[in-house]
Amino acid sequence: MTDISRIVITHAHPDHVRGLAEPIARTGGADVFIHELEERWLATGRVPRHGRSGALGRAIDHLPLLHEPTRTLLVGDAVFHRSKLALGPAALAADPAARPASLLRMPRDVHAVGFAHGQPLSGERISAFHDLLARSTWPMTAGAVRSSSS
Repeated sequence: MTDISRIVITHAHPDHVRGLAEPIARTGGADVFIHELEERWLATGRVPRHGRSGALGRAIDHLPLLHEPTRTLLVGDAVFHRSKLALGPAALAADPAARPASLLRMPRDVHAVGFAHGQPLSGERISAFHDLLARSTWPMTAGAVRSSSS
């Protein structure tokens, strides 16, 4: 694992950070990137109680990552892609009401999207993600977009 130079953690939920200390140590000094409001969880080797992340009740959403040369977006748990595209569960958000607004800040001109939970979308299937973003001005608790890969 010594060829790994950077590790990016989208958020400090148990399924994303638990058990990372040993692999990080085996990289031989990889830089670890995490939002500053989430860093305390990683530094203490703990995860947020009840799986919620954020600091002092503030939602930081989930850190999306854009690879600009390929226009590939990694969304962490902000969007799930199981049988359909939908916002991540409200129970896992520091501020559940802020989840729909987080979609407004995501890049629109992407060619591929990777999810922490679910299969990636690319090619013609990316239109399902574009449809989800186009609808992000309304509450999304009831309306989810079915993707063609399900």
